[in-house]
Amino acid sequence: MLARGYMDIPHINPDVIRDNFLALADEDTSNMYGDPDILAPWSANRMIWMCHNCGCFGYKQGYINELFKCYNSHCRSRNVTICRAGEMSLLIRNSGAAVGVNMADVYQRRQERLREARRARRSNARRATVSA
Repeated sequence: MLARGYMDIPHINPDVIRDNFLALADEDTSNMYGDPDILAPWSANRMIWMCHNCGCFGYKQGYINELFKCYNSHCRSRNVTICRAGEMSLLIRNSGAAVGVNMADVYQRRQERLREARRARRSNARRATVSA
């Protein structure tokens, strides 16, 4: 906790980040805060807030005020959870639940559709040359 009504949300340990996020495995530990214990403050350690009253979300930089509430002008609820982006990723990855759409799967299905279309075109082209 910080003084004067502000709180600090703990950062994810750099070792956890390196083990779980391959793009950050070789990341330099220096950062804008000058704290070697904070790795990648703009990616895995980015603070995200989610409102459980209206469903809004957003990200936050720096510290959180103890009076923080939803930014949605029609909601302004304090029923908000603040976490780190990396924590959300680990939760979704490790839960086994089908949450959201994994774009790697979408890309794989697209590649397979394109392969099938190419096979069909080649097959049709061969038939056209044989019958001609």
